Amino acid sequence: MKKNDYKIKKSVLIEHVDNEYLVLDTEMNSISVINATCNEIINLIRNKKNIHDIIEHFIQKYEVDRENAKNDILEVLQNLETLGIAIKRK
Repeated sequence: MKKNDYKIKKSVLIEHVDNEYLVLDTEMNSISVINATCNEIINLIRNKKNIHDIIEHFIQKYEVDRENAKNDILEVLQNLETLGIAIKRK
């Protein structure tokens, strides 16, 4: 297994409310709203999955093509990084 590409900040807590997920960053005192797909990616990262593993998971689970899965997941990861939820490992 490859090294994890991202990690989720320890200060991030997620609460499912209706059809959305509220993300509370206790370190930054901020709240963000994410969808189920973002939450699924966060859970996979927390379970030590790297980008390749996450792409394979979505291809198998949702029967999508590799290129679309890769592009969508990279976009979500960039958004999670911008929000300060995910940290890219160097």
